[in-house]
Amino acid sequence: MTWQNPKTDWHSKSQPLPLDFNRIEGNIRELKNEIELMNKRPLARVRLNSPFRAPVGSLVKIPFDSISIDTNGYYDGYKYQYIPPAGYYRASISLNAYLSETDSITQITLQLARGNAAYYTTFEFIINIGTAGPIEQIITLSDIVRVDGTQAIDFRIAAYPLASSLGVCVATFEKIRDV
Repeated sequence: MTWQNPKTDWHSKSQPLPLDFNRIEGNIRELKNEIELMNKRPLARVRLNSPFRAPVGSLVKIPFDSISIDTNGYYDGYKYQYIPPAGYYRASISLNAYLSETDSITQITLQLARGNAAYYTTFEFIINIGTAGPIEQIITLSDIVRVDGTQAIDFRIAAYPLASSLGVCVATFEKIRDV
């Protein structure tokens, strides 16, 4: 049975008929099937909880140390990478970067890598002019990436010329379509 629009014009004298119950039960089955499909779809959400400083110069993988969701166990917490089955994935990250030095500027490089090669890179500047204490910059990156089932996806970061501390940092890998 396919989804049928619910009856929305009930009133105090309405009585459900067998067809109404069939429609309701059929819609419940459809919703359960959708939930089961969603639970089978590869999805991972990881978070950086430990203090981390984006290094100067070379890009390094962000060492996510907490896995809040990993529906099929494709996230490798030791190598900080996601190795899902073939398909198209939305890879997204949001982080807070801090610059503590007064009267300074640094560039943050945030990169989505696929198969150990750059896939998409963004650059953001943090500028601290005359403020005592750290300046915070929220940086996000989101893109659709196709993987062949053997390629790892990960996020990398670097800063130049000054290191930057990371605060809240969350990444999500979600399959959106088969190949």
